[in-house]
Amino acid sequence: MVGRKTLNQFEFFVDLPRFDKAKCATVEDKDMFFPDNRTQEAERLHQLRAICSSCIHSKECLEYALEKQIPFGIWGGTTPLQRSDMLQDVGLKKGFVGIGLAITQLHKKGVSANEIAVQLNTSSGYIKRVLHKLKATEQGAEPLHQQIKNSSEGLR
Repeated sequence: MVGRKTLNQFEFFVDLPRFDKAKCATVEDKDMFFPDNRTQEAERLHQLRAICSSCIHSKECLEYALEKQIPFGIWGGTTPLQRSDMLQDVGLKKGFVGIGLAITQLHKKGVSANEIAVQLNTSSGYIKRVLHKLKATEQGAEPLHQQIKNSSEGLR
């Protein structure tokens, strides 16, 4: 079972977003969002999508799951397979290769931030933040993955 106890062991949850008004925050059993198998997912999906669709943070939640390449759980009303398909639709191989890579590739082809946002079904603000970090990295800043690793080491 991939429950909250297991999830806490993953480093990418160091920067787990805090959405005070998120609908999922009102659900007592958070493990409900992390079905153990496809049968449980199918049984819960309608109810979970109803929760997510009425949440003001569903888009940010989905962006987080795509950015962190989370291959389990329901995030922003989407299943792991749906999120994988979103990445595949932009020319990436099946699986969680990384939305950052997709953004970088599209940007290098001359696609605007707004067009990238439409193609990846995310906000242009998110795309602009990623491109800003890319530019900073290209100018000699510490790579983002190293920044995250270093900041997570300070929490141990």
